[in-house]
Amino acid sequence: MAIQVKEYLISGSLLGGVEMLPMGNAFCEALTKYKTYVETEKVEGQTYATKRLVPVESNYSAEGYANKEEVEKMLTVVIAELLK
Repeated sequence: MAIQVKEYLISGSLLGGVEMLPMGNAFCEALTKYKTYVETEKVEGQTYATKRLVPVESNYSAEGYANKEEVEKMLTVVIAELLK
């Protein structure tokens, strides 16, 4: 896939992959933010603690992943600059 703007030809995998990217508000789990849950239980007089780290809910924009809106905006800026 390619786009011609005046005498310039824009091509590449990012251009062809725009439609396959998720929306910015699409759900994902955070990689760096989490909630900590501690569960304790007693077994034969001994107390055991289990610590669980559960990722918080997030979205692609908040996590900084490439998303459809962001890439479309980049392409719009590039095309606008070429049209000047």
